[in-house]
Formats: sequence, C-alpha cells, structure tokens
Amino acid sequence: MRNRIALLVWLASTSASAQTITDAEAAPEAPPMWADEAPVEPKVEALVVVPADEANGDAVDVDVAVNVNVEVPEGDPPEAPRAKATHFFTELAGGVSFAGDMGGATQLFIGAGGKRAGGFLRFYLVAGLEHVTLRSSEQRDYAGTTHALDLLVGLRIYVPVVGPVRLFTDLLVGGARSWSTVRGGAFEPTTAREWGGVATWGLGLQVRVTRQLAVGGRLGFRWASDPLEELHAHLGLREERRTANLTGSVAWMF
Repeated sequence: MRNRIALLVWLASTSASAQTITDAEAAPEAPPMWADEAPVEPKVEALVVVPADEANGDAVDVDVAVNVNVEVPEGDPPEAPRAKATHFFTELAGGVSFAGDMGGATQLFIGAGGKRAGGFLRFYLVAGLEHVTLRSSEQRDYAGTTHALDLLVGLRIYVPVVGPVRLFTDLLVGGARSWSTVRGGAFEPTTAREWGGVATWGLGLQVRVTRQLAVGGRLGFRWASDPLEELHAHLGLREERRTANLTGSVAWMF
C-alpha cells in the first residue's frame, strides 16, 4: 500500500513538472527593443521549475528563467536648449567731436540683421540720428560754430574676436541739416542754414556684458557740407567739411 501511494505521488509530481516546462516553452517572447509602439515600462518575468524528489517529495533543485525587457532611447541624448539669437539692437552713444576746438556728439542708432548660417561675420542694416556741435577758433578775432543734425542709413559689420569681444565697422550716408554761425570782428553775427549730404565711416569695439546688454566705443569720421564754407575760408577759420567723433555707447540687443 505504501509503495502504491509513493508511486501516485511520483506520477503527480512528474506530470506537474512537465506541465510547467510546457508552459515555459509556450511563454511569449519579449517584444522587440526598438518597436515603434508606446514606451513600455521595464518588466521582469520569472519562471521557477521545482522538480520533486522521487523518494520523499522534497524540492531539491531550482531552475530560474528570467526575461527582462528594457526600452533604450534611440540616438544621442537631447542637448540643452540654446539661448535664442539676437537680431535687433538699439544703441545710444555720446562723446566729443574734433573740428578746430572740441565740440560734442550724440547718436541714436537702430539695427536689424544677424549671422548667416555657417558664416562668421554679423551684418546689420543701420539707421539713426546724429547731432554734432563743431567749433572753429583758429582766427583770434572770429569764431565759428556749426550745429548739424544727421539722418543716416547704412551697413554695420561685426567681427567676433574672443568671447564677448567684437570689433565692428560701419559706413553710413544720408542728409544733414546744418546751422552755421560766425561771430567776431566788425561783422554782425552771420548765420546760414542748409540741407546737404553727409557720410560717416566708423570703427569700434563692443563687449557683450550680457546676452541683451553691450557697451563699447566708436571712432567716426564725418564728411559734410558747410553752409558758411566761403566765409570760413575768407576769415581763416578751419573748414568744417571733415570732422572726427569719439563716442562711448550702450546697446540693447534683442
């Protein structure tokens, strides 16, 4: 009787082990790692097969089969977002002008442009206003003063040097409204007003303090007509067609 019971236990355990192995073989494989479906959370499947000892039914050996599905992102990891490029600027400048005696100069410029794809230089279309005060006093008895308001448009080119430091040059042309006065000697003060052409060429240095704020300086050379050119020449005063401006600037980039 005891042998029959042991035989029945052995047959039952053998059948259970075979059924477990059959289920393991029929277990579905892990989905492809690069499937186009929605991301799948990592999943672990474990199958444990425990055969029974033929003599007393105790578990003696353990076989473990593990399937792990882990989705790996394709390609390089995304880069950190870059700061947006600036394509416009507003620049306010002030300084001195040189024509005979020292005068003053103020400027307001706006620009639009940027860097071409794969390029090195930055190109900006520039428009603005410039006010200069010019004084001539080479002749002891006479003095000349000219105020001019320039309307300018042109091109500015930036050249990156190192880090936030950039050099630039610009060429601007336009029209100038000039008021010129001569005083001294036996003459009554003589004043003349006129519109004329004007051109400026500038060289400058600029430093980007932040992405939006920049400071710098510009040396500009100006050519314009003088309403009292003949009188200035007759009195021995310096001709005011050619002047130079040295200005410092603050620019807002956006």
